[in-house]
Amino acid sequence: MEVFFNLASKGLSQPEIAKVLDMSRVNVNVNLKKYGIATLDTFRQEEGSIIAYYRRKILSSITDAEIQKADIQRKIWCYGVLYDKGRLQEGKSTDNISINSIHQHINAQIQQLDELTKSLNDNNKKSIDKLCKTPESELNQEFSL
Repeated sequence: MEVFFNLASKGLSQPEIAKVLDMSRVNVNVNLKKYGIATLDTFRQEEGSIIAYYRRKILSSITDAEIQKADIQRKIWCYGVLYDKGRLQEGKSTDNISINSIHQHINAQIQQLDELTKSLNDNNKKSIDKLCKTPESELNQEFSL
């Protein structure tokens, strides 16, 4: 089932899935229906619900006894993952990014753009000044007029 979900979520069509899995398109269709996905379009529309269903199923299958048996490193790792996912679910950041560092980065980018703009303006002004000071006969030769 996971193979079908993975391939379908990558946007593969039923014929493409059939080719990858070396099975008939009918067999792919039967399996997608078997897992509650009538068409790939339906899968794409319902993918979030499908993932939520299995996430809930997996979490509800974990018993307190299994948690107690887990070693400390695994418990800490699981806590970190669940903490990050919870923050994402709440629309909160999972990184410790200081607003000052973002502000400094943006200011540095603005300064670079200002310097580039000034340089371009200076070069354009020099080119225009040069053209204005160049005698017409030289311009005619330079531009083959």
